[in-house]
Amino acid sequence: MITEDQGDKLAGASDPLLEEMEQALVSTMEKGFTWLCFPGILEKKYRQKELKRQKLLFPPMGSVALLFFIIYAVADYFMVPDVYQTAWILRFLVALISIPILIAIASSSVQKHVDVLMLVALMSGVCSILILLLISRSPMAAHYHTGLFIFVIFIAISIRFRLALGVCLLILILYTTALPFMPAMPLPAKLNSFLVMGTIILLCLVGCYQIEYRQRRDFLGNQMKKNDALRLQHLNRHLTELSLSDPLTGLANRRHFDESLKLYWRRAERSGDPLAILFMDVDNFKAYNDNYGHPAGDECLKSIARILKAYSRRPFDLSARFGGEEFVMLLPHTGDDEARIIAEKIRSSLEGLAIPHAFSGVAGYLSMSIGVATAIPDETGDEQDLLESADAALYRAKSSGKNCVM
Repeated sequence: MITEDQGDKLAGASDPLLEEMEQALVSTMEKGFTWLCFPGILEKKYRQKELKRQKLLFPPMGSVALLFFIIYAVADYFMVPDVYQTAWILRFLVALISIPILIAIASSSVQKHVDVLMLVALMSGVCSILILLLISRSPMAAHYHTGLFIFVIFIAISIRFRLALGVCLLILILYTTALPFMPAMPLPAKLNSFLVMGTIILLCLVGCYQIEYRQRRDFLGNQMKKNDALRLQHLNRHLTELSLSDPLTGLANRRHFDESLKLYWRRAERSGDPLAILFMDVDNFKAYNDNYGHPAGDECLKSIARILKAYSRRPFDLSARFGGEEFVMLLPHTGDDEARIIAEKIRSSLEGLAIPHAFSGVAGYLSMSIGVATAIPDETGDEQDLLESADAALYRAKSSGKNCVM
């Protein structure tokens, strides 16, 4: 059962980034995303995902599109025979612009603005077709405006809506501006071409919006699942921590100590290093609790825990609340002399706090008795023997007048 204090710790243990993402998800689900834009951290996460998709998609798709664009050079000879050489030069220039862009997108050096780079390549192709429509007087040149449709469709299926909207409007403006100056197209054909171009752009933009909306909706759903999984993982981790720690002092609990003692013993057995245990008991703590009250007693235990934490700073040192007013400390790679020095420092540190205890019978302040036991593990004993030795040393300390190290 989780206590109220543990529940507070659990509730406050959330990852700030996870909380921020959770708030962004809730806000987006409530307000919607009609304008295809998420709150800060969520939009950043979506763009990162899209960047990966674009870096995988654009190089092969762009390469195939560029290949067909170059192959169409054969048609230039028949469709615009009066300017076919210029057409080939334009196609060469488009390739000269597009190939480095596709290589850059495929490389790891480009990590943002991938769609903008792709648009530069696409717009170079759009401009090349508009130039041919403006300079050729061949009656077949009028059919070249259909090439613009391909570019518009390509933009709609590959670029995010907001960018596609701006670019498609730019294409429509350029096309509308250039139409009156296209010599190969009669006026009715120009009007028809304008209407067709406008319709295609409108339909493509509607499709582009729907595609991105679905992508963002799916992203939200997947992100909520990931967040739920992360939150569950986070909570499970903290539940595990709570199950291994004492809720009052924050030290390891008896269960954690027992598991660690077995592990440390096996390690010391393999390495041949000494392992020390300090077994501590607060002198006449029941009398303190009975006369000063349990809240004061709890504060004393917390003070002792802070002292133990201060003297168990090495990576594998472990301090634990053994039960009630009893504490233990595991000190790997520690000989008997060093363990006794640490024990005396702990005892004197508590003594130095001078916590009043008029009912001690030992001193006028709170004190502690400590038993020390050290062993180099071998086949003749086990970890329980070491713990019992420390307990026996504690008993001798109690029998010798308390407030001492034995």
